[in-house]
Amino acid sequence: MKRKVFIFFDIVILLFLLISYSFAETITLKSGRTVKGKVIEKTNKYVKIDFQGVSLTYFLDEIENIDGEKTASPLPDKNITINVTFDNPNTAIGYYEAAIKQNPDDFSAHNSLGMAYAQLNQFQKAIESFQKAIEINPNFAESYAYLGAAYNSLQQPEKAITYLEKATELGSVDIRTYASLGGSYYFTGKFFEAILYFEKVVQLDPKNIKAYIALGSAYKTVGKYQKAREKFLKLEELYKEQGDYQAVQEVEELLKGISNVSAGSD
Repeated sequence: MKRKVFIFFDIVILLFLLISYSFAETITLKSGRTVKGKVIEKTNKYVKIDFQGVSLTYFLDEIENIDGEKTASPLPDKNITINVTFDNPNTAIGYYEAAIKQNPDDFSAHNSLGMAYAQLNQFQKAIESFQKAIEINPNFAESYAYLGAAYNSLQQPEKAITYLEKATELGSVDIRTYASLGGSYYFTGKFFEAILYFEKVVQLDPKNIKAYIALGSAYKTVGKYQKAREKFLKLEELYKEQGDYQAVQEVEELLKGISNVSAGSD
């Protein structure tokens, strides 16, 4: 059972690495419409989100809540430009290619083009676009983060680490960057580095089940059995909250395997 459970957990961590950049917030508008996207800018007047590679702006007085959290409703600044919305990434690609043709040095357009390509799983083209954005603006953390995520999607974690680390150096504190870094280090066998970043994930999201799976597995791998036990106990608690008792049983099997290891072995 334990071997089966750990194979399952490794698959979960791999999926965590690959899909970490598909995480999104849910914006509920007062009209009743919901929009899922990454919040890329938030002020006291508006929220800007990335939706399928397109930047959308919503004033706070239009928004009911973000992931269930109520927002205030100050008067909007009417000078803010609201970007065009697209139904699919192909339309976005056409729009941003035209924008780049008009202004080849628009790093934001190159970055958004890369995001649209990534939505279509055209990761090599996405990489080329992110690299161009970085060439124009080498201090734009978001492009490094997306470039790293694209390399992860191509199962090239070593390359991903280089760009994801650069994103953090430039100030990125995005949970998805930390998750991608944790996964990248995990699958290159650098478990202590993986632990560092997965700990950052649970600091920002204390109920992130995948991060606790990764932490428990990594701590066990490096012989930190007491730490592994702590993470698996937290994982068990989260599964109980969800009512997933099959998963609870699997975690209990893991706990049995380390229950006789003394804390002194850490």
